[in-house]
Amino acid sequence: MSYNSNSRTLKKEGYRKMSDAIHDYFDFSGLIPPMDILLQLKGFENSSYAIQEEQEKHFCSQLIEQVFVPLRKQIRLDHNVDLAVAIVKTEVPGQRRISFFLNTVDVIYFQEKELYQVITRREGVSGNIYELMNDARFVRMHYTHKEFYDKYKKDVRRNQDVSNPNRKKRVMRKMKCPSITEINESINTSVLRFRDAINNFIEASFEEGMTRPEIVGIFSRDKHV
Repeated sequence: MSYNSNSRTLKKEGYRKMSDAIHDYFDFSGLIPPMDILLQLKGFENSSYAIQEEQEKHFCSQLIEQVFVPLRKQIRLDHNVDLAVAIVKTEVPGQRRISFFLNTVDVIYFQEKELYQVITRREGVSGNIYELMNDARFVRMHYTHKEFYDKYKKDVRRNQDVSNPNRKKRVMRKMKCPSITEINESINTSVLRFRDAINNFIEASFEEGMTRPEIVGIFSRDKHV
């Protein structure tokens, strides 16, 4: 057997073990296939292919920075669903496939009936943290385990009278762990939120009457949505 063949075999075995480990924490067998938005990049036509390519690349970079990243953070905070986003070229000139698939990096926390969010004030943000905690522009979130949440609740009860929400940097909360059905529903509605956000970004970036990029389809890999 060649080195390349051995390498492929080891990779497949590694992916299988990783998949098995993920399913030990949460059963994703009912997860819907990744979803795609097809975006046709119009309005960048230029006699110089290099200039057109650079303009299309800049537009996609702005789309990621101004739309995808903040909306992904908000959806994760709201629904405990983390959608990874990738933009790739298709065989059609000027067309991009925007793919959405579930990121399972936090799957270890999904083995219980409850999730425990740790919500931290972003640097430079002032105000009552309880009024800010549902807006990903002002806070960041990660998960913790039940024992740390229980300790936090005891500390809160002990110091409730002296705790100032305007100075508080971190809070925790308990949320129901979503079922696979709820995850699928969140993915479907989230992709539509991304669609609307893309359209709003295009509208804000191009004057009325100009040739502009447009969404030409939404797919669940092998079928239209």
